[in-house]
Amino acid sequence: MTSSISKSSTLPFGNLPNEMIMKVFSHLDIPELASTSLASKHFQGLANDWATWSSVIDKIGLKNLEDKDVSEKKQKIKKIHELGKLYFPEVIEEPITIENTIETIRRIHEIKIRDTLKIWEKIYEQAEHIAGKPDIEIPKFDELKKSTDKKYIKQVFAKWINNNKDNFNLTELDLRISGLLYLPKEIGNLSNLQVLKLSRNNLTSIPKKIGNLAQLQLLDLSDNKLTSVPKEIGNLSNLQVLYLARNKLTSVPKEIGALAQLKRLYLSDNKLTSIPKAIEKLVQLQYLYLYNNNLASIPKAIEKLTQLKELCLSNNKLSSIPNEIGSLSQLQTLDLNNNNLTSIPKEIGDLALLEELRLYNNPITYYPECLDRLTNTNIFVKNHILIVHEIIRFLGGHIAHHLYNKIYGPITE
Repeated sequence: MTSSISKSSTLPFGNLPNEMIMKVFSHLDIPELASTSLASKHFQGLANDWATWSSVIDKIGLKNLEDKDVSEKKQKIKKIHELGKLYFPEVIEEPITIENTIETIRRIHEIKIRDTLKIWEKIYEQAEHIAGKPDIEIPKFDELKKSTDKKYIKQVFAKWINNNKDNFNLTELDLRISGLLYLPKEIGNLSNLQVLKLSRNNLTSIPKKIGNLAQLQLLDLSDNKLTSVPKEIGNLSNLQVLYLARNKLTSVPKEIGALAQLKRLYLSDNKLTSIPKAIEKLVQLQYLYLYNNNLASIPKAIEKLTQLKELCLSNNKLSSIPNEIGSLSQLQTLDLNNNNLTSIPKEIGDLALLEELRLYNNPITYYPECLDRLTNTNIFVKNHILIVHEIIRFLGGHIAHHLYNKIYGPITE
């Protein structure tokens, strides 16, 4: 709990005029409570003073933090600088001060204005005018680009969508490779969108309001810098395809289980260490891509995904596969390359429709006999060597296993 020290405090700075306090405070490294001034050892107490922080927040211009406690205010300022380092790392230098916080906010606002207008122009270009309806209002982009008021731009953007939404039809919005750092929440007002493509940008987050897009069937957020996904994504009840590959995700929200219509889920090339049990609710899922992550295990609940056709788990840290995988009766492709598997469950032999099984670069030291039942499956082991099952059956199981182990050794590279 932070201390509350007023200006009348006996500390050396307690009775300084407000202007002087602010001048000293401007040299403070806010998150770490360390001052670059010689008086830093006396300044820490003052730095936790609620009244002083109110003055700081007022000077910076963060009105929405007036009723928050000191720790929340510090955290907000730290987040502002973290965002600034992502957007323009060459500008922001330590220590964090009032002055460079104001400058950081100004630069962030510039980016938000730029990206809001960029998206607005794309919407205007791609919107299809509805015959018999009044013309779509032409936004005054040249004039709007001169504005430095982020709040004003967001308001007129939302107002434009509201005033024109009955005059145009926009079911697909393509914002790929647009250099976007920011996605305005007002995009959630495009209620007729069925396809939203945002791949190959530099987005670090997506707004919660994306969950108003009730008609959305495809959402492509691949190749960005997302570290998290808002739980509101679970509101997209009509979503069938979700691309989240090649981001920086360490987890996915359990609300993803609410996407009852989802057929394809792309989560490859992230930093996932686990997947939620709620995935069992994705009963329509046919394609699940989880390769190039840090997964150590797969939940047994995967057995509920009975419509799954492709399951790609290569390049993870899996040391075992649950026996329940044998319940995936529609599975055609199972990729387990480059893991830490020393064995595979015998239930894999129950996958009658399996066409391709990839096992290479795993420390499996023997030929799993359950593979003999996969008579229509191409099995890749040890540098893509294909086991021909006709030969296995011709030689007889035990002899073939002995020869395989003798000739090829462990199923690894």
